Amino acid sequence: MFIIAGTKGVTSTIANGIFYCPNCAAKTKYLHQQVHKAGTVFFIPVAKLKLLGEYIECQRCQSTFELSVLDYDPEEEERVFLSEYYRAMKRVLITMMLADGKVNINELEFIKHIYTNIIGQRYSDDEIKQEIYECESNPELLYEYLNAISSRLNESYKVHIIKMAYYISLADDDYDKSEERLLRQISKALGISSAHLNGIINELNEDLEKLEKQQIKDAIGYYGFEDWWLSEFTDSERQHIQRKFEPPGSVGDSPTEGEITYTDITPLCFLRDLAGCFAKDNDRHLGYKILKKAEDLVDDDSRALDVHFLYGDKINIYYRDRDEPEGLRKSIEACKQQIAYSPKAAKAFRKEYKDSLPSHRGYEQLAIILEKQQKYQSAIEICKNAEKQGWAGDWEKRIQRCAKKARKLEKLKVAEKQKAKHVHMRGVKKAVPKKAAPATAVDTVLAIINRSKKGVGTAALMEKTGYNQKKISNMVYKLVKQGRIKSVDRGVYVKA
Repeated sequence: MFIIAGTKGVTSTIANGIFYCPNCAAKTKYLHQQVHKAGTVFFIPVAKLKLLGEYIECQRCQSTFELSVLDYDPEEEERVFLSEYYRAMKRVLITMMLADGKVNINELEFIKHIYTNIIGQRYSDDEIKQEIYECESNPELLYEYLNAISSRLNESYKVHIIKMAYYISLADDDYDKSEERLLRQISKALGISSAHLNGIINELNEDLEKLEKQQIKDAIGYYGFEDWWLSEFTDSERQHIQRKFEPPGSVGDSPTEGEITYTDITPLCFLRDLAGCFAKDNDRHLGYKILKKAEDLVDDDSRALDVHFLYGDKINIYYRDRDEPEGLRKSIEACKQQIAYSPKAAKAFRKEYKDSLPSHRGYEQLAIILEKQQKYQSAIEICKNAEKQGWAGDWEKRIQRCAKKARKLEKLKVAEKQKAKHVHMRGVKKAVPKKAAPATAVDTVLAIINRSKKGVGTAALMEKTGYNQKKISNMVYKLVKQGRIKSVDRGVYVKA
């Protein structure tokens, strides 16, 4: 008699239950299987010799997994992932807001909107302040967050981060180079190529343009501006307004069909935003029409801050035409309107923001105009009133400067009177002085540059002369060509 002995692998079930199958993406039944090396006699297992391995087998798809799959909790995994994702999103949004070195209230409000309405979480002012502090203290932490979650993000999550960051950069109406550079760095950290990023931005811009046109259409009907819209503007002007208009706000192509059901943007605020899009030379006549409509809406029930900012916008637009008598007259009128309204505006600011008052465009601009007109005492009174009401500004410095100029002017007047009296007493016929040729704009700019040892920049020349940037640039170019001045730095000039 002979015996046939050997070994073979034997699988046995030692447990069963319910688990979350990663392959089925659902809860289902499983078997806990073990494989042993077993001794055989005549090919029949008679004894387990060694454990070769064990695994979990899904009874729905028959896929096998390591034992750790029983500890997998997809809901907890999702909570952890979303927590990390939202933390990274928060850091991206705050860093993008800080990219241009300014904290803009529109950007802050948009970040709160994203968290409340999209992410579903409340983002308090204290949390924002803390996040701003951390971003400023450790800017590199942003990229650590992104690198940590990048491999776990699918394409839609990555694109969502880019979109939110881009929207934040547009919230202050100024997408500058620093924000563009940061957006590209964020994209790189997420593994998104430059070409892909450009495609995302182009798509967003197209969507925004479509939305703007729809908003324009909706708002005219919603606010009941159809008659004004059709009677005040020509067909070509309405088409131009639709192409040029930028959010926030709205105006429209088919103004009689308002489609907005609710908005917290007031009619005054809407018209202010609309007028602001038409402040440049070729469009300013449209801005004037829109401001006129907005002023017609002001009454006792108007929101105080809307009226305050409306007069500020009126100052900004009309002061651009200050070289024209009507433009200067209108800008002074707007300054006085905003100043007359300042007690109500101050009360509204303190009630809504519970903070010190911001700067006041009307007080500042009127003080500048009066100083240029050599009406120094009037300018001093304006500054004192602004300071007394609590509006932010360098009022004391302005007062001292105007007082100094007033004293100097008074001395000149006294000296001229004494000289005239002295000549009269000597019986000498007073010679009629030849009228000096009025100084040209170029002479004025040259005189300012010649008086400076360190050099004068374009911005300083604009402030001292009141000329616009284009005019200053043309005159500086002419003086450099003539060899009368030279450039010592970009945009800074000294006597040649």
